[in-house]
Amino acid sequence: MAYKNTFKDIQSFVSYSLFEKKEVILNLKNKNISKEQLAKLSSCLQNYNDLQTLELELDENSIDDDGILILLNNLQEFKNLATLKLSLKSNQIQSQGANSIAQYLQKYKKLIKLEINLIENQIGFKEISDIINQISTISTIQNLNLDLRQSNLGDFSGQFLNIISTSLLNLTSLYLNLSENKITYFGAQLLAEGLVKCSQLTYLHLYLLNNQISNQGAISIGQALSSCINLTQLWLNISNNQIKYRGASMIGQGLANCTQITTLQLLLWKNQIQDLGVFGICTAISNYQNLNYLELHLSENEIGNKGAFNIGECIEKLPNLRHLNLNFSLCKLNSKGQKKLGICISRCINLSSVILGIIGTGYLTSEELKNCKNIKCLVIQAKQYIRQIFYTRLIRRALKIKRLVKFSFL
Repeated sequence: MAYKNTFKDIQSFVSYSLFEKKEVILNLKNKNISKEQLAKLSSCLQNYNDLQTLELELDENSIDDDGILILLNNLQEFKNLATLKLSLKSNQIQSQGANSIAQYLQKYKKLIKLEINLIENQIGFKEISDIINQISTISTIQNLNLDLRQSNLGDFSGQFLNIISTSLLNLTSLYLNLSENKITYFGAQLLAEGLVKCSQLTYLHLYLLNNQISNQGAISIGQALSSCINLTQLWLNISNNQIKYRGASMIGQGLANCTQITTLQLLLWKNQIQDLGVFGICTAISNYQNLNYLELHLSENEIGNKGAFNIGECIEKLPNLRHLNLNFSLCKLNSKGQKKLGICISRCINLSSVILGIIGTGYLTSEELKNCKNIKCLVIQAKQYIRQIFYTRLIRRALKIKRLVKFSFL
């Protein structure tokens, strides 16, 4: 029989003695853990001989290389371990500590799910590369989660995906966060070379926020995405990357091949995308007849009424859409364009949850929204002055939505 074991402090874990349990989750974020406590933790874990799931959440504890050495080096190999999570965000890990992590991973050849978070440490490209190379030897991995944000890794971090996709042939779910790593178009091209090999993926989270991949990098990623034909869920964030219409169009063309998608989060805010770039995205989305969840953030671009019309007309053709999160704030569409979007959204009769990010008043002055009779949750994100002016009017119109349960104005 499988048991679940969750602890939020080391003392309660050390005092516990039911070592036959299969799952241990230690949520020890910001507990000011000493080296003595890490030694106790490591010693106690030795008693769990039949462990299948181990999750160590040790964020914000000032753990240094010696602390990692104490925790991991004497820890036994759990022969039946299938799920391993090492979350070490915001510590003081350097080269030696990263080496200890890579060496610890050598003990496992049968992992199914692996999650590692090393952001906000003092680890460079070489150390991360050693860990990635070790991960690539665990051929059984099906679900991989790597959070490497804000690590100053540069362009060659793009080759990590190539290493992973070449070796982990059973991989079906991938979360890879390389945001804020000074990646240019060259790094995006390296990443695309790996992405082309990911045709078996069904779940993909790829985050490249706040880099400099530009149009050329976006084109490479778009071309690679066309190979990911088995995707059912995609979360793609390439916001603030100096992307213009050609890059956005190619992202759309690539996604047009991914016709099995039921969940799509596409974040492209703070670029220089124009209406023509939106057309390519619309072409892709219109192929998603099974799409249930759509989150599309295009704020702080150069999109006008024409681009908004294209998005609206595309959305209203999605028969199975239930959840919509749409943000066009700080774009160039006026109240007419916003009202057109409102009309298109009102034709999505199966919507149950809607989040709208706005800068003007077009959505709010449209009567059509009340036609979405199945909406249970409506959230409007708007500037404070708009909330002050239109709050009463929108409340009155929201109340006309028959099944509405939750309404909020952020």
